[in-house]
Amino acid sequence: MERGKKGQFLIGHTGWNKGLLGYRKGFKHSEETKKKLSLLHIGKKPYQMTDEIRKNMSDAKKRNPTRYWFGKTRPEETRKKISEGNRGKVRTEAVRLKIGEAQVGGRNYCWKGNNVGYYGLHKWVRRWKGVPQMCEFCGVEGRKNGRNWSIHWANKSGKYIRDLFDWIALCVRCHSQYDHNLITL
Repeated sequence: MERGKKGQFLIGHTGWNKGLLGYRKGFKHSEETKKKLSLLHIGKKPYQMTDEIRKNMSDAKKRNPTRYWFGKTRPEETRKKISEGNRGKVRTEAVRLKIGEAQVGGRNYCWKGNNVGYYGLHKWVRRWKGVPQMCEFCGVEGRKNGRNWSIHWANKSGKYIRDLFDWIALCVRCHSQYDHNLITL
């Protein structure tokens, strides 16, 4: 089966899980069931879109034109114009910082707030507190162990909340002992 750029099935192709299923293949309704089904449809008309519904759909499309090109390919002439308009544009450091600051925290469309997961929360702490350089308990300095860093950000309360004061830099040894309540800070 052919798929489009985003992995969706192309129009006219049947998905692997659609159509006749193996256990229903060759199944036929009894004459009694066929009679009941035909009686259900007597007097019913097929669905037809009214002029009011058509007008509402048209108005909705006009109100949200930004999604017009979603899933469509722009003409070659338009693509060339856009390409020429962007050619040579260099954003200054100040503009790039401004764009980045406009999408921080709750203003970002992916922001989960306090519903963040384990990995996302650790990534957030590393972004705002940086890479820890020294263990705050024993004083050992950080170093690379293969691809891992020897100092971690450990959560003090164990509640994993978005509070930068709830994190402490610990080496692997102290972090393990702290998590098993062998040492207290």
